[in-house]
Amino acid sequence: MRNRVKFLGKDEKKDIVLNEFIPRKTVTLAQGEVIKYGQALIYDTATGKYKKYESGTPGGKLPKTFYVGVDEDVDATSEDLKIQVVRASDIDGTLVIGVTETDYAALDNLDKYGVNVRFDNIKK
Repeated sequence: MRNRVKFLGKDEKKDIVLNEFIPRKTVTLAQGEVIKYGQALIYDTATGKYKKYESGTPGGKLPKTFYVGVDEDVDATSEDLKIQVVRASDIDGTLVIGVTETDYAALDNLDKYGVNVRFDNIKK
């Protein structure tokens, strides 16, 4: 028997996590940041907070993780917010924001933290 339930409204959000080896972690997103699901994040060692990474981020900082919380958009313009980030995992590279397949320094740094970004079309 088929499932006759029809979902109305927005499509289900795709998960960037293909395989998760260590559970997600709650961290602080720095005030002033606005991010989307799958955004690459850098760790600011001066404040202990995470900030948005985009290729060519000033200061040569490289991404450490990705935002994988339940909200599609996170707006921390007025205050620091707690968010969920991925730790040791395989990530679907087609769904990440801020890192491309040719961003070799970023991919190498993520690999050091156990985050393997896959661009080889492997699906769950």
